[in-house]
Amino acid sequence: MPGQRITDQQVKRYKELRNTLPQEAAAAKIGISVRTARRIEHAAVLPSQQLRRQWRTHRDPQGACQNRTLTMALLSLRSD
Repeated sequence: MPGQRITDQQVKRYKELRNTLPQEAAAAKIGISVRTARRIEHAAVLPSQQLRRQWRTHRDPQGACQNRTLTMALLSLRSD
């Protein structure tokens, strides 16, 4: 399923199936790609235990506008 995160339950089920089935078949049974199956096999921890990034990956297109509006609002409150 593109765009959705892999759950811990899917990882556990994949690893159970992987004991008896080839990588492609085990991945197909739980509905993930073979590439994702490779990532699961190389991962040391479950998805819920992985650290989430704390930084932005894209520039906020409205960030400058919001900062300017907020500054003007604060300045108008200060002068009152």
